[in-house]
Amino acid sequence: MWKGDSVGYKALHGWGYRNIPKPTECPHCNKNTKLDLANISGEYRRDSTDWIRLCVPCHKLFDNKKRRELFI
Repeated sequence: MWKGDSVGYKALHGWGYRNIPKPTECPHCNKNTKLDLANISGEYRRDSTDWIRLCVPCHKLFDNKKRRELFI
């Protein structure tokens, strides 16, 4: 049932959690807490450079397009 690049949101995040290294703290605020995967480009590619792990509050800020420039 291989879907190649047509994989869904959940499966792609599963790939990310398995393949993208997990830092011990959020790279933006330095808090040592649960980290989510955030997609940088919005294209959801299977490319580890297109993802960043952030804590939940920083991930919400990152997803807010008005504040995206704070992270890049």
